[in-house]
Amino acid sequence: MHACLNNVVLNRDSVDQDNWYVLYTRPNFEKRINKELNELGFYSYLPLQKELRQWNDRKVWIESPLFKSYLFIKISLREKDLAFKVDGILRYVRIGSELARLSEQEINRIKQLCMYEGNIIIDYEKVGIGKKVEFSEGVLKGLKGILVETNDNRKVKINIGSLNCFANVIVDFDLISLKYIS
Repeated sequence: MHACLNNVVLNRDSVDQDNWYVLYTRPNFEKRINKELNELGFYSYLPLQKELRQWNDRKVWIESPLFKSYLFIKISLREKDLAFKVDGILRYVRIGSELARLSEQEINRIKQLCMYEGNIIIDYEKVGIGKKVEFSEGVLKGLKGILVETNDNRKVKINIGSLNCFANVIVDFDLISLKYIS
């Protein structure tokens, strides 16, 4: 399959089927850039989470990016510069000297996180002391993390290793079942 991009032909057959790369975008441009990339024939993914926001007179559910200013694109390294045809993309994210890459498995874990209707907070702090757990039911079933308890709440920190960060899921034991693992 081929896609045409302003007289440049993208060879969809040569896309690296195992890796997704991370684009860093201008703040608040993620949705527009994702739409334009898809319209141009790129494989891109913008993880969104539903958040309940309080306005003056009402509460409204909105979809906001899970990773601020990040967008994922599946593209061959040979064609990676073609993504910059879309205004608002600043650069590819790097971990050290290498381009940040995510496997299909990590993208699927992120998609699973996005199905969760509770609040998810991305952070870059190292995991403190906690117990290894696995979600045993619901949309997060099978995801593993570290249960960290504080006076105010309990959260499970799910490692997203390729981005050197953690997704923090607030846990209500009345609503979510976890099992302890070793």
